[in-house]
Amino acid sequence: MPGFIEFDTDRVLQIRFIEPVLGHVLSGATAISATTFLTDLTDTTDDTYNGDKFEFTGGSLQGRLTKVTDYTGATQLIVIGSVGLTPEAGDPFKIHHLIDLSNHTGEIRWRVDGGEIFTDTLTIAVGTDGLATYKFTDLDALPGGTLEVEASVSDSTQLITTADRLTFTVVERMK
Repeated sequence: MPGFIEFDTDRVLQIRFIEPVLGHVLSGATAISATTFLTDLTDTTDDTYNGDKFEFTGGSLQGRLTKVTDYTGATQLIVIGSVGLTPEAGDPFKIHHLIDLSNHTGEIRWRVDGGEIFTDTLTIAVGTDGLATYKFTDLDALPGGTLEVEASVSDSTQLITTADRLTFTVVERMK
């Protein structure tokens, strides 16, 4: 399962673990509006996707991003933030669903320019779905070059997900 990694303003590496959920806009008894429509999602739990990033992956709204503001599991009715136009029946979309990491442990592996691999423990953010963090002991000591980061989380019995390995060039060390 993919994830994304970025530094926050306090120089802490933020790692969000997501599960992509694919769906389509459906036509039905509830009229399609710009922000409320029926879907072919199968989750029956209310509010499952609330707060998750929502992206149209086809149709006239392809590439438009917003957030899910409400989801009703019994009817698969979803409410999203405005994207300026009304979706059409059949429009495909992807929800970037943040994984609940409660009661999980995390590990991070990183290296610079293909050098020695370092392994350490991730901090799982309490009350924030999908978020794990890591603070490099001495970020200023990292040499310039390409930083490779790979992170994973697991529960007590099995590895549940791995963030995609991300590489980026350390152009300027943060001060």
